[in-house]
Order: sequence, then structure tokens, then C-alpha cells
Amino acid sequence: MNRALLVVLFAVTACNADGLPGLGGGDGGLLLVPIDLARPDDGTIVGPHQCVETHDGVTFSAKGYDGKVFSCADLPRGDQSAVEYQGEISAVTSTSFTIDSCGPAADCISMLSTFTVSAPGLPSLDLLLPRGGFVTVQVKVAQPFGCTSQLAVVSLPVWEGTRDPAATVSPTLYLAFSDGVPEPLPDAQILVQPQPLHCKTNAPSCGAIADDFALMFAIDDVGQPVTMGQTVTLDGVSFRNLRSLVSGACDDDFNWGWWAARFRGV
Repeated sequence: MNRALLVVLFAVTACNADGLPGLGGGDGGLLLVPIDLARPDDGTIVGPHQCVETHDGVTFSAKGYDGKVFSCADLPRGDQSAVEYQGEISAVTSTSFTIDSCGPAADCISMLSTFTVSAPGLPSLDLLLPRGGFVTVQVKVAQPFGCTSQLAVVSLPVWEGTRDPAATVSPTLYLAFSDGVPEPLPDAQILVQPQPLHCKTNAPSCGAIADDFALMFAIDDVGQPVTMGQTVTLDGVSFRNLRSLVSGACDDDFNWGWWAARFRGV
């Protein structure tokens, strides 16, 4: 068995087909952090943790000031709901946060939206989100066959002419996750791309080919593949792969989950 470095290459452009901002720096390059893997003679890629599956996920619910409710339990099959709120973080606990969308220049009563998020390994939200800071919160929940949910919380440097009390000068990612799909929401400004590990050679499959995957996480000019159950920190943001596999069962297309989090002040 010889050794090899897993090298994952992908093009970085100003904007991809999903509308994600470009991830390159001035020269459009992306620094990939290699991980040392074993490559058996049959060409499969395995190594420490590579073919170990986890089946973790994100528990999420939200209620907007406008009465909209976001959760897998409340969304009828075949529906989807997506929204973007701006507001000031008025309260934050270990697993929830509330924003007030009554703007600093407005004369209005509180317009409160509350979001609850928990997942294995996810830090306490009060270590991530600055109370009093301005944020944009993007949410999407869909129920095609299985349920998918996505969130992105990004700083808002200026809101209605008032500067962010958290002193951010450009949109900064605080928290993001996807559960049921690998793709992030556009506001997260990160890239997440599945990379096959070829762990289930010749496994029976109904539809997509059964396999385990690493998730390539990239932010700014740095990217690294992360296998299931593992966490990596890139450019101050921690990424965790909760699950990333295709089981081979019919209509079982939702075995994807991850989170990204930045500690306050990083």
C-alpha cells in the first residue's frame, strides 16, 4: 500500500451557477490543505476516519415576526419556505437567538424573530453571536420527500444608515448550516463540495451510486476536505461534517449535514 496526498481541484470564478460569490483572492487562487491518505491498489481512497459513517444532523426551528414558521414538522410535503430577515440580535442563549427587525431609524414596536439551532459539536450560540450586533439571517426549509433546512447568519455592517455596534466593516459569517443538502445558502459566502471516497465499491443502489463522501469546505482562499464526524478550522471558521453519504436506498437522498461557526472576535 503506497501513500498519496488527496488533492482536490475545482475552478474558482467570480460567481458560480448557484450565485455564490467567488472565493478567490486577487489572483483567483485557492489554497488547498492536503490530507494524507492511504491509497490501496484498487484505487479507493481510505485512511483514518475516511470510511467511518456518522448520521448526525441539525435540529432547527424558527418563527418570524411576520408569523412565518420554519421547521420540518410544520412544512407540508412538497412545499418550501425561504426568507431573509435583517435585525439586531436582542437575545442569545446556548441554543437560540432572537433578532429585532424594527430598524434603528424606525419608530416601531419590536419585531421579533426567534431561531433555535442545535447539532453535535456546535458551540454555544452565545459564544458566536454578538448581542446588539446587526445581522442578516437567511433561512430555507423544503420538504420534497425528506426535509431539508438551511441557515446563514452574517453580520450587517450598516443598517438604515447606522453602523453595526459589533464594529464589522464587511459581511462576516457567524453561523451557517445545511441539513439534507450539501449546498450552503448564498449569504454564507462559503463553498461546500462533496468528494467521493469510494468506500462502497459494487454496493447495490437504487438511483445514485452508494458511497461515502468527504466535504470540501472553502472560505476565502483556503479549502480542506473533511470526513464524517470531523471538524476543521479554516480562516477562523470551524466546519464540521455531520454526515455525507449516499445509502443506495430508493429516495434516500438527504444524508447530508454540516455546520460552520465563527467564535466572536475571531
